[in-house]
Amino acid sequence: MYCGGAATEVDHIRPLATHGGWEHISNLVPACRSCNASKSDRLLTEWDQVRVFRAVRASEKVAVEYECQRQELVGVRQT
Repeated sequence: MYCGGAATEVDHIRPLATHGGWEHISNLVPACRSCNASKSDRLLTEWDQVRVFRAVRASEKVAVEYECQRQELVGVRQT
């Protein structure tokens, strides 16, 4: 999803433990081991934007979650 490499793992778009993600197909995307390890428990807005933008272009659910995270970030900055 993030780099175009062979997907060998599943990534939670919104991380489970640290950011309230959920164990549901809408929050899961295929990822290579390197991308999954690199992203770890980061939000899309906190991670490698080149890889994130590739995934945003490739997946509607990643695009929607990325926009939600961006809006949350804007909301945090305004308060």
